[in-house]
Amino acid sequence: MTDWTSVIVGGHAMPIYLDRPAGGAPWPAIVLTYHREGIDEFTKWVARRYAEAGYLVAVPEIAHRISADVPVHDRKRHLKDAEIVADVGATLAYLKTHADVAHDRLAIAGHCMGGHVLFVAACALPDFACAVACYPTGMFEAWGEGKTPFDQLRRLKCPVIGFFGNEDRNPSPQDADKLDAELTRLKIEHVFHRYPGAGHGFQRPTKEAPAIRAAQADSWQKIFAFLAEKLAAHANAN
Repeated sequence: MTDWTSVIVGGHAMPIYLDRPAGGAPWPAIVLTYHREGIDEFTKWVARRYAEAGYLVAVPEIAHRISADVPVHDRKRHLKDAEIVADVGATLAYLKTHADVAHDRLAIAGHCMGGHVLFVAACALPDFACAVACYPTGMFEAWGEGKTPFDQLRRLKCPVIGFFGNEDRNPSPQDADKLDAELTRLKIEHVFHRYPGAGHGFQRPTKEAPAIRAAQADSWQKIFAFLAEKLAAHANAN
């Protein structure tokens, strides 16, 4: 079941797109951080995949401070990391008000520029039991003042699973190597999966090449296995 709600953040009403499973509450919850196209059909499709697997999904509209006159592809340059943390924090606070949410089983997931958002938020907020990063971009740039997501990784407290296409240019295989090495150096639990023949955005269901279909199927299987394991372990530890 899909729905919209809103919360007030810094004096602004921030819309949140919601997708819920059909039954079985209380549900584990996922904060989904979107790609550059915003809360579009792909983002809603991803939310549905998670909801069908038993997760309540909340997608905060982090561009809520930006005029609707700004084209969606240009909104990224107006985003600020400090405001992103506030937006994700407000989304978490909203989720924690609901009895239908298992408050000890919270995850964060994102695609493309949502990877930047994911890491900025997860480094600042200790609530997440795990993180799912699909071809995260913007890891080596700060939006507004402060450090890049890469330079904040020492603050990360949750395990990460990452997915990368070997034909991608942003993030490139070298970017993935650099991120992998830093997480290893910091002793942060993580596992990265890389797919030959896959470029950027390979999880889009409209991409149908054989290598892409194989990457799509394998990545979703691994995502759901990872979430089940890490959320259960976190709940048992608390």
